[in-house]
Amino acid sequence: MAVTNFTLRETARKPLSGSAPAVASEVEAHKLINTLRQQRKDIAAK
Repeated sequence: MAVTNFTLRETARKPLSGSAPAVASEVEAHKLINTLRQQRKDIAAK
């Protein structure tokens, strides 16, 4: 892991492109799922 820390640059706490969403708790996971579902509904309604 030390090699990884020295070779990767800082991402400024932004997710890496192409990476799956990450959450810290089950509550945060539910909020994320609800947000993604709402975005899908909004896109489908257009």
